[in-house]
Amino acid sequence: LVFVDTPGFLRFQSARQEGLMRDLVATAGSEIDAADYTLIVIDAAKRIDPDLREALAVLMQRALKAQGREELISEDESIEPNEDPNESRSKERFGIVLNKVDLVHPKSNLIDIATDMGDMAEAIIRSDFTKQKEYNKEDIEEMLEDAAPSFFYTNAKDNEGVDDIVRHLMTTATPSKQWPLAEDHVTEMSNLERVEEVIREKLYRCLHREVPHQVTQINRIFQPIKEEETGETKAIRIDQALVVRTKSHLRLVMGSRGRTLERIKESAERDLADMFGCDVLLDLRVKHTRSKQHRGVEDGGERTFHRQILS
Repeated sequence: LVFVDTPGFLRFQSARQEGLMRDLVATAGSEIDAADYTLIVIDAAKRIDPDLREALAVLMQRALKAQGREELISEDESIEPNEDPNESRSKERFGIVLNKVDLVHPKSNLIDIATDMGDMAEAIIRSDFTKQKEYNKEDIEEMLEDAAPSFFYTNAKDNEGVDDIVRHLMTTATPSKQWPLAEDHVTEMSNLERVEEVIREKLYRCLHREVPHQVTQINRIFQPIKEEETGETKAIRIDQALVVRTKSHLRLVMGSRGRTLERIKESAERDLADMFGCDVLLDLRVKHTRSKQHRGVEDGGERTFHRQILS
């Protein structure tokens, strides 16, 4: 199984106000289009407001229209004809995951959420089938039963319900003669990109929904420190600047007496040490500037770049 993550819809109302809604939907849609199956994950502990409903509807529509993966067929291979012309369209294209069920009280609320999302999915699927003039009412009703999304109830933090999802994905997965990734292939990201991803995750976790609309990460130094005798890397020095454009964002990222920044640093340092298999000396600094022009450095043959964090 190959999982492709899409951008989350964090602070959706803010995204709309900042003009980012179209970009978020477009980016998620481009990833979904190449997927064979889509999992739509919903925070069951939070209210589904009109903006979130709109986002979920768009994602369901995208999942229905997904083309799936593409494979190259050699000249000596033949493609078996599809006996049922409705099969590819009527099969289940997406599932709905209600996460954080441990925070939902009373539990009967989960049934209400599932019913609401099920009705929305059925309406979207029915509308899609109805647009195809070759299908009559009887065909549509039969296809709806096959295309209806499966529901999963999870507490991902404690790994509850996750096995049910994996089993379902294994039963719906189709054979492939081409592996999109080599067996020993871990990631296409450079070390600097991996560093930025880890720190970005900690910014979201430590700042929660108060993360600034724009934080630019600038890598200053990525320097492996070698053992003199063996030449093996014993530690890595990483310096990164977090550039913000307002003083209020500066105070937010720093926290009281710098405690928030220190928490981000310590958490990121642990994950980076596990990632690289050696000690990591991480130096994070917050810089306030009104200029949009920031300069990074090059180190060890890897060019630094800036990442803008969109909340």
